[in-house]
Amino acid sequence: MIRILVYGAKGTMGKIITNEIESHPDFILSACVSKHIDGDESCSAFADLDSVNVEYDVVIDFSHFSLTDDLIDFCIKKNKPLVLATTGLSEEQEQKVLKASDTIPVFRSKNLSIG
Repeated sequence: MIRILVYGAKGTMGKIITNEIESHPDFILSACVSKHIDGDESCSAFADLDSVNVEYDVVIDFSHFSLTDDLIDFCIKKNKPLVLATTGLSEEQEQKVLKASDTIPVFRSKNLSIG
């Protein structure tokens, strides 16, 4: 079983990926992180990364590019692989992602949407 933390879980793609994770027998949705937590989440929900207190194996990101720097720092600190699907990164952020890949596994895609 792969335990997954979804960052940006309340956005359009975040909702789609959380539904897909929940329907797959080999995955566990360990945590949903979003500043828009409203109590109807089907997983352990947190408003920010620093509040996460559950175990997970990988982070899947569908958040906003303004949150990417903190997310990368978090994944490096926790030594967790990162699937980064956020768009609109600056050149500086792209370089930070590249540098992070020297420390942790990073899968970077600019388009993971369906269709």
